[in-house]
Amino acid sequence: MKSFLKLAAVALLASASATAANASTNFVGGYTITSQQTDPGLVVNTHQNTSVLDFTLSEGGSTTYNNMFTVWTTEGTINDDDYATDAFKVTFNFTQPLPGFGGEATGGTSGWTSGLFGSIQGGKLVWDNGGSFDLFYGSGNSGILNVQLNDVDFNKGFFWGTNDGKKFGGHVDATFTLTQSAIPEPATWAMMITGFGLVGAAMRRRQRAVVTA
Repeated sequence: MKSFLKLAAVALLASASATAANASTNFVGGYTITSQQTDPGLVVNTHQNTSVLDFTLSEGGSTTYNNMFTVWTTEGTINDDDYATDAFKVTFNFTQPLPGFGGEATGGTSGWTSGLFGSIQGGKLVWDNGGSFDLFYGSGNSGILNVQLNDVDFNKGFFWGTNDGKKFGGHVDATFTLTQSAIPEPATWAMMITGFGLVGAAMRRRQRAVVTA
């Protein structure tokens, strides 16, 4: 009976440890976009393809893909003021796994030209840090959710003008990866503590049995 109890406790402890190591985390939230809306600078518009983020990931390379938004310009030509890089920002706001958890992805938009005398024109969105951003959550920022965003060209036009409008815009996608999960949930800790307690109790009983004998 004592051996069985000890084995059961060890099995419970191992199960709790495995649960902590492979725990899944549910992320629920949204995001807002800040972009250049007026002259001077390249005026850009955006459309969120989805407003709600809701996905579950496991630590160790688990990923999910999201078609985030479309970006475009309504300017018909790229003028001198449009070459300057204007700030572009996506702010993530999650309610789960922790209220108020989130962060920012930053980059810039600008106009560009190429070809004979600048006959080919368009706009571009380029992210800082290669488009890779870590969002931290959990006690002491113990959890890390990485978001990877793609650079994009938009409204490419020929003959000294842009193909202006949303249908000529560029699509920005996001890949979310849970690179490090936060500390185990309270229920997991309770299982682990119970496992330790059962192991200790079994060992104490065994020691008393040996002394009595």
